[in-house]
Amino acid sequence: MSAEEEDLVRAETEAAMTATLIKRWKGRQPHTRFGHCCLVVVNPCQPLDVYSDAVCRQITQECYTNPEAYRQASAHIYEYATRAYLNMRRSGEDQHFVLSGVAGSGKSTTHRHLLGAFSHFGMKSKREKIQAQAQASVNVLELLCRCKTNENPDASRASVYQELHFNERGRLTAAQVQLYGFDARRVTNTPKDERSFHVFYALLAGLTPAEKTALHLDAAPNDFIYLSQSKCTLVSGRNDASALSNFRDAMRTCGLKTRQILQFFQLMSAVLHLGNITFVDAKDTADSTLFEGSKVKNAEELEILSSLLGVTPKALESCLTYRLKEMRHESFAAVLNARQAVDQRNRMAQFLYNALIHWVVSRMNTRMSLRGGNPFNKISILDPVGFQDRDDNQYYDFAVNLCDERLHYHVLESSLNPRSPLNWPRPVLTTVPRNTCLQLLVGTEPHGGQQPETRIGGILGHIETASARYQDGATDASDANLLRTFHHTYRNHPNFAKTSNAFAFGIVHFSKPTLYSVDGFLQRDAREKYADLIQLFQHDCTHPLLGEVINAVTTTHDAQTEKDTDLFLRNNIYPMDSSIQTMYQSLNSMLFKSSDAITRHVCHIKPHRRLDAGAIDHGYVSQQVTAFYMPRIAKNKVDFDYAICYQFEEFHNRYGAFILWYDQATPLRKVIADFLETLSTDPAQAKMGNSCVYLSEPIWLNLELRLKELDKKNKRATVMSGEWDTDSAVIDEKINVDEKHPGVLSRSLENLSEWEGDSDWARTGSGNGTMVDLGQILEQHAPQEEQTIEEIPITHSRRWWVRFVWLMTWWIPSFLLKWIGRMKREDVRMAWREKFTLCSLILLFSGIVIFVIIGVSAVVCPGTKQMFKNSDVAAHNTGGDFYVSIRGMVYDITRLAQQDHGTTTYPAGPSEMDPWAGQDVSYQIPIPLSQGCYGLVSDDHVQITPNSSIQLPSFIHNSGPTLQPDVSLTAMRQENWFFGVFSPAISIYKQGYIVIEASQVQADYASWGRKWAIIEGKVFDLNDYFNTANAAPQNVPGIPNYHFLNPTVETLFNTYAGTDMTSKWQQAKGLMSATDYAYNWNCLNNVFYVGDVDIRNSVQCQFTNYMLLAFACLMCAVIGTKFLASLQFGRRPTPEKQDRFVICQVTCYTEGEESLRKTIDSLTALEYDDKRKLIFVVCDGMVMGSGNDRPTPRIVLDILGVDPNENPEPVMFKSVAEGSKQLNYGKVYSGLYENEGRAVPFLVVVKVGKGTEKAKPGNRGKRDSQIVLMRFLNRVHADSEMNPLELEMYHHLKNVVGVHPSFYEYILMVDADTEVLPDALSRLVSNTMHDSKIIGICGETMLVNEQRSWATMIQVYEYYISHHLSKAFESLFGSVTCLPGCFCMYRVRTAAKGMPLLISDKVINDYSDNHVDTLHKKNLLHLGEDRYLTTLMMKHFPQYKMTFTPYAQCRTAAPDSWKVLLSQRRRWINSTIHNLLELLLLPELCGFCCFSMRFVVMIDLIGTFLLPSSLVYLVYLLYIAISGNGPLPLISIVMLAAIYGLQAVIFLLRRQWQHIGWMIIYILALPLYSFYIPVYSFWHFDDFSWGNTRVVVGDKKKKIIASGEDEKFDDKIIPMKKWSTYEAELLEKQSLSPSDGGSRVDGTERSHYSGTNDVMSTVDEKTGFDFYRDTHVAQLEGRKSVMSQRPNSWRQTWNEKRHSTQTLQTLSRTPRQSFELQPRASRSMEYDRESLRSGLSRGSFDRFTATTTDSIPSDDQIVLEIHNILSTADMMMVTRRQVRERLSLFFGVDLSSRRDFINDTIERLLSVDH
Repeated sequence: MSAEEEDLVRAETEAAMTATLIKRWKGRQPHTRFGHCCLVVVNPCQPLDVYSDAVCRQITQECYTNPEAYRQASAHIYEYATRAYLNMRRSGEDQHFVLSGVAGSGKSTTHRHLLGAFSHFGMKSKREKIQAQAQASVNVLELLCRCKTNENPDASRASVYQELHFNERGRLTAAQVQLYGFDARRVTNTPKDERSFHVFYALLAGLTPAEKTALHLDAAPNDFIYLSQSKCTLVSGRNDASALSNFRDAMRTCGLKTRQILQFFQLMSAVLHLGNITFVDAKDTADSTLFEGSKVKNAEELEILSSLLGVTPKALESCLTYRLKEMRHESFAAVLNARQAVDQRNRMAQFLYNALIHWVVSRMNTRMSLRGGNPFNKISILDPVGFQDRDDNQYYDFAVNLCDERLHYHVLESSLNPRSPLNWPRPVLTTVPRNTCLQLLVGTEPHGGQQPETRIGGILGHIETASARYQDGATDASDANLLRTFHHTYRNHPNFAKTSNAFAFGIVHFSKPTLYSVDGFLQRDAREKYADLIQLFQHDCTHPLLGEVINAVTTTHDAQTEKDTDLFLRNNIYPMDSSIQTMYQSLNSMLFKSSDAITRHVCHIKPHRRLDAGAIDHGYVSQQVTAFYMPRIAKNKVDFDYAICYQFEEFHNRYGAFILWYDQATPLRKVIADFLETLSTDPAQAKMGNSCVYLSEPIWLNLELRLKELDKKNKRATVMSGEWDTDSAVIDEKINVDEKHPGVLSRSLENLSEWEGDSDWARTGSGNGTMVDLGQILEQHAPQEEQTIEEIPITHSRRWWVRFVWLMTWWIPSFLLKWIGRMKREDVRMAWREKFTLCSLILLFSGIVIFVIIGVSAVVCPGTKQMFKNSDVAAHNTGGDFYVSIRGMVYDITRLAQQDHGTTTYPAGPSEMDPWAGQDVSYQIPIPLSQGCYGLVSDDHVQITPNSSIQLPSFIHNSGPTLQPDVSLTAMRQENWFFGVFSPAISIYKQGYIVIEASQVQADYASWGRKWAIIEGKVFDLNDYFNTANAAPQNVPGIPNYHFLNPTVETLFNTYAGTDMTSKWQQAKGLMSATDYAYNWNCLNNVFYVGDVDIRNSVQCQFTNYMLLAFACLMCAVIGTKFLASLQFGRRPTPEKQDRFVICQVTCYTEGEESLRKTIDSLTALEYDDKRKLIFVVCDGMVMGSGNDRPTPRIVLDILGVDPNENPEPVMFKSVAEGSKQLNYGKVYSGLYENEGRAVPFLVVVKVGKGTEKAKPGNRGKRDSQIVLMRFLNRVHADSEMNPLELEMYHHLKNVVGVHPSFYEYILMVDADTEVLPDALSRLVSNTMHDSKIIGICGETMLVNEQRSWATMIQVYEYYISHHLSKAFESLFGSVTCLPGCFCMYRVRTAAKGMPLLISDKVINDYSDNHVDTLHKKNLLHLGEDRYLTTLMMKHFPQYKMTFTPYAQCRTAAPDSWKVLLSQRRRWINSTIHNLLELLLLPELCGFCCFSMRFVVMIDLIGTFLLPSSLVYLVYLLYIAISGNGPLPLISIVMLAAIYGLQAVIFLLRRQWQHIGWMIIYILALPLYSFYIPVYSFWHFDDFSWGNTRVVVGDKKKKIIASGEDEKFDDKIIPMKKWSTYEAELLEKQSLSPSDGGSRVDGTERSHYSGTNDVMSTVDEKTGFDFYRDTHVAQLEGRKSVMSQRPNSWRQTWNEKRHSTQTLQTLSRTPRQSFELQPRASRSMEYDRESLRSGLSRGSFDRFTATTTDSIPSDDQIVLEIHNILSTADMMMVTRRQVRERLSLFFGVDLSSRRDFINDTIERLLSVDH
């Protein structure tokens, strides 16, 4: 097929074009010309021979050097590239390639082919770096930006723009590559059956085992959530391991060092591990009251991730669970629930991946950039993401298609209305059709040669407007409303498609109509501000590469403020912002930049929707041909497709050497026309105009090639470039290609180590290997905190406690706690040991108590359970409870009695056995005396005759051949039946033995002469023996002897019967032989034993009973006293009106609007003089609670009606915190709150924190919020120096509210979810007025959600009884141990002498302790701050009272879920234990001995310890009562009845009937309340967030505190001034400028109480920048900081301040510095965000300039800079420390080593000036 036949322009119809394309495609010829500036490529979907490196070399060489070969060359991408390069070289025009086509049409492959071809042209030698770098840069981006989709196994998710820069000799000197429209969401959200970016799978497949272990990637892709969510991890035919090897090589080629590559892999692995971080909501944990929102669930994964990123786990978790947002120019931290935390995690992963790509591109561009001068020519390639046509098109697809629509219009415009390369006029053959779709999308039809519009309209304009409102928090800015706007505005537009999908809209694009789901449009279009992530990775990160990556990102974003239309090309800013507008504007900028270049279009056709090899769809191809307007373009070009035009004279001057001789009189037009006819027979190749000649590309290139050959022969300069160098064109003679290296498709880098220059290019190992120890890198860059060492003394008691702890836990080695328990820090391990010791002591104490109650009696009086009286046996007299006694032994034969164990003749069934239940059956089963009294009786006929009163059955169990005549009873006729058969059989039923009281033995003998006695604790009854022996004749032949016992024995029993004759028995032993004694003792035990002596009533056995009874009486006394204390009869008192000033303090954190409004409204409605109460709200940080739509401070201010535009200046104060967090900033608001006819003054303090705080800015805890007010009133009372916040508060109270702060006498403390009843405050104040000894009082807290859930139901009874029983009882002593923080009131000072109470220095100093570094302090100050405040008041003021009144009431909501309840009770129980321990150690508590408060505290402490054991004992009681296995514990039962019975009486007397039911519910919940919750609490004694302070614990007299904070806090940072001094200064300044009128020079409102700002003041009036608030000094030391200029308004000359009499030397010895309070003008709180990156804002210091050296400056430099600082400094403000800090910031190095020199220089300069 000829070259002409290969041009689609010759095909006139769409059908012909389609047929031609399909025919060539089937002939393995995918390329077809479409005019001189367009090439059509049909994706072959398979490898072809035409794309080999040899083909590339052959085509480029022949076409460039041989005109005939050029003319005959077939259409090919290499031939097309050659023409473009030749055009650039001969015309000097830049070339701009636009690759278009749908997704999967092969654009990226064409990009590689073009790049390979141009690399051949621009190569001077085979060792050129830039060619390899240009190709490698694309290879790098392919792995980072490409993925597998359902439409394409290798789809691009970013548009690539690449420039190749050439010098005047045509050599490739530089290259640049840029991205726009990157789909970062692909990292975290991969659709089903697709894959994420290839690089992740390549890492898992290609890393070495050592690298995988170091990066924690020794797992399958399915083990990572980001990769497993799509259910697709493999791509057929793709080798991921080989891809990583090539990727390493490409990155090395691009100039990245091996260490950087490994660090890059480390950060990539961090992205994968980010996806595995999971979260749990606070409400679903047992620690819900310790944190809000959510926390990381898998701490181990967090540890891995933090080590990879080089940040601390705490900082990383904080960044993941809080998100920095802005609303109304205020920054705040939003608390995230688990679902939102997942979004934040994904946001971080997308940011990291985006930043890494941005950094890689920047690094590659830096390596490939042109050094020295601009490029002479350039060739650019635009490879956009293809048109998206998915089943679920969303935001990104809409953005891509919008850009494709714009690009399609650009191509269409350049094709139908081309420009001349030499800018000469040319005929316009066909007008460009209107693009109504683009008008619909953006409102206009932009043109490539015009400056891109900055104002966007159409659908994109609506999206931008709605997105801006969405970011501002507008409630009506939603996706649904946006869609409604589309339908309302464009429903009649021809390109707006109607759809049945309720949440989608359709656009008729150039390609086809496409539907888009509007879900998530506004959220994704919002311009992300990554200040929180930048803060984390830039300031809190030790990873060197990550810091460099973030610096690159922030530097790029800084450049956005510059007015430069070429931002896209210079700064690569758009990968960090994938919004639709940004993508569109970046494309417009690029098209505008390339408007002067020749546009060359490569149109790609996708043969089939599924990209099946060998399959082509005629209809699908035809559809694309139509969509690209090919028939219309062909119609425009069929007659003439010119490439260039010349004026006649210019044509003659350039090509005159080729024109043959002609007559000078012949018109030049005729000469040129004749010459052109000799070149071509086709008239369409050239057109003659009136003054110009128009040439097609073939004929023009033919002329240029001939001219080129002529130039080489004559060795003369060319027309275009001035001088033609025979070596200038690299391939003039032959394209220089290295035969050993393949071309563009698979260029090898095996010989990179031979390249010249930077050693970073050298290969150090194989593709998969590495010569760098990655584990060492990870260890080196693990997060390590800078530490500030401090030593504080250890108390004597603490030292002994530590020794005891080690004594208890010495056997647990620390390394086990460190590695198994994951307790890396020594203070955490010590806390665990303390916890273990406490739990061991509690367990030991509980065991002792249980042992005393249950086990002591068994030890002191053993065997009591086996002791039975005859009456006890007789009680077991039923068939189901069948006991009998036999010769002193008790047997339970219930089962035997229910069985028929007799014979037919002698039945022994239940009916025969029942009469003998509970009886003594010894005579029914007699012992043969010859067996029982062996050695004394030999005649079997000798028997003991029983007493006639004993009833015997008809059958007696006689045994032996003599006594048992019935021969059928064979077993019983055996002589040893009793001992050999019966005794073993009956022994299994033995329960115990008969016990007989000694008094009964004596009484029976005395009453009826019973001959029995006690020997060695045993009772022997010989009464029947003597009766039988006395009745039988003696010494009669044939009659046996019945006096078979030794006469001594008979004498003893006759003489000492009824007594304990043990001593006599011992004496009688000597009168008998040993054998005789043994026979007689054996006979007594076998035959005459009837039981043991009952010792249960002895002192030994009764001791435990008396002891338990004493304890029971004591407890009953306490219970009775509590009961009496709760009985307060009489009428409900009516409080009188009071005139005392009261502050109603409300501390809030993340509460919702409903709770806050309820609390504030209830305080407003209090029946108390509105003018004498103040609502004082402290907002603990700029935090937005989970579920809120605004930050808490904004909710409070909106409720109070504060103007949203009012934004006072933040001022400094000291917070209760660790390290530099002690420096805090706050805003003060005041006014009147009007509600339902009431108007109450309010004061709101909002803690906003420093500008560098991103996670919970300003938040320091409830204790700090309380200290704000307490310390303020303390300084008001003492008239001492105040910090700026306190002076601001003073001003508001005195000048705005109108009440002097010293007037307030009481503080009512209320939580933000508490509703105070109207008469509560009056009752509290009334009680304190009647008793001046009361310094603290609380009322009753009732529940508002009693029936909300089972968790609330079990709390109702406990809430009620804890007030009316416990607190009422403690109130008798005036020592209520816990005034609940949700509702209590304290006296500020004594009524008589005005002695400070709550605001005393002692209380404030103890309560504001910021060294919370032990387990005890943690439980006191972090879990129970309210209870601890009560403890401190009792400690320092023991002579005063803490009371309770039941008539002052409030309502609050109890935890309604089990986990929240568990967390709350854990806090309460643990804090109770530690506070009670503190109370026990107080030297003064009212009462004495058992009637003292100390005793009550001890009882409460013991009761808390014994909660689990009490339930164990209760279970034991139930078991005993039900089973009947022991005596019924009546005392315990009576006590339990008394406890709950008296409480029921209280309910009845108070007519609180419902609480009886609540009590029953509580009793049912006792297993939870008394066992599970306490045990859980005890084991979680050490469950805290330990912060950054590490305590090296020991038993020495000091402990070392190693603070991980960025800097040590210095009190001198916060200026201090007395109110009187400050007020006088204000009056003086106002008197000096009476015309000021309270206005500033700049016209803004100025407060009447604010002073002017000196140059060394902390806050910049214009920028709002504060040096101490918005910078981290220690973090900036050693960094290269760029110090920008401070506004002129800050400058004051040295001469204006040198009249100051207080020198710097004097100030350095002064602990506090004066200051000027910042004004309350309404200005936005614009913290300078630049301080996050450079350390200082743009408002810094006037003279400072940038410095990038890390070396120590010279002495002269330091002296000069000190002089500059002092020349503009206020000597009333500046300190040496500030001067040193500013020097460190200016020079960017740590100048601690030059401290003495700096101080001496300051002194010298000051002395010279004075």
